[in-house]
Amino acid sequence: MTIRAIYENGVFRPTEPVVLPERTNVTVDVAVGATNESPVLTDEEWSLHLVDWVAEDAIEEAGVKSLLGGGKQVVMIRRRACSQLNDENSKYCQECGKPI
Repeated sequence: MTIRAIYENGVFRPTEPVVLPERTNVTVDVAVGATNESPVLTDEEWSLHLVDWVAEDAIEEAGVKSLLGGGKQVVMIRRRACSQLNDENSKYCQECGKPI
């Protein structure tokens, strides 16, 4: 993977969104004067991308993507006693194992 960046104020700032888990360790090989195929993001554009990344991380951590089923509609049943969401055809709770 090649990531183009600008070095400013002691920090390498990517010129386009980077899809990596937070706190991923990377190695940077510097090629000074390399052409920049993508425009440098403005602070406003960078902020908008950051909001998108934070939202995507929150959705992923909450497990919502798996509930969405890749774009198809999924019906879930919540067991009141433990508040666990279960598949609509489940007879027993996936969290506590008790009947729904």
